[in-house]
Amino acid sequence: MVADMFRAWLSRRTQIQVLGCATDAASALALCRQKQPDIALVDIQLPGMNGLDLSEHLLREFPALKIIIVSCRSNPYCLLRAEELGVHGFVDKMSPLTVLEKAVRTVASGERYISETVTQQRDREQRKPDAFNKILTEREREILGLISLGLSDADVGAQLNISPGTVGLHRRTASRKLEIFNDRKLMRVGRELGLDFSIAAQHGRKRLRRKKPC
Repeated sequence: MVADMFRAWLSRRTQIQVLGCATDAASALALCRQKQPDIALVDIQLPGMNGLDLSEHLLREFPALKIIIVSCRSNPYCLLRAEELGVHGFVDKMSPLTVLEKAVRTVASGERYISETVTQQRDREQRKPDAFNKILTEREREILGLISLGLSDADVGAQLNISPGTVGLHRRTASRKLEIFNDRKLMRVGRELGLDFSIAAQHGRKRLRRKKPC
C-alpha cells in the first residue's frame, strides 16, 4: 500500500519517471538489473533481506545508483549502518510526501538529503560520548543483540560457538559500560538501539535457537 502510494505520488511529478515497484529484496534486485534506475527508494524492513543489506548489494553491483532509505526505523544502529554504506538519502516515513519529492530531486542533482527528523536523531547520537558504537565492542553488540531477541546465555553461546561463561562475561561488561544492571532493561535497551535488528540481519540465514519454555 505504501509503495503504491509512493509510486502514484511520484508519477504525477514532472521530470520523475517511476520505472517499477518491488515488494521484496529479490524482486528489487531483479528490477534494478532490468531497468537500470538512477535512484532507488528502499525500505529497511523487507521480506527476504533487509533494506540495508539490499542497499549494500545494490551499491556493489551498481556503483552509479543513488539510494534513498525511506523508513520509520531510524534507530541508532540503522542510522550508523546507512551512514557506513554511504546511502545518498534517508527519509522518515512520518515526513510529508513533499519531503520525499524534495529528497528525490536533491539526490538526483548530486547532493545528499536527510530529512530533518533523521538529521536531529543522528546528530544527537553522534554527540553522545556514551553512544553504543563508541563504548561497546563488536562482540558485545552482537551478544547484546542476541540477548535482546530473548536468547539465554547458553543459546547465545551455541549460536556463536563460545561458552556460556564467555557470553556472561561480555554481558556483564556491556552492562557496566551502559550502567544497566537489570536484564529486562538490558534487553529493552538493546531493542531500542536496534541491535536485535542488526543481529537478525546477520544471522538471517541461520535458525536462531531460542530457550525452550518450561
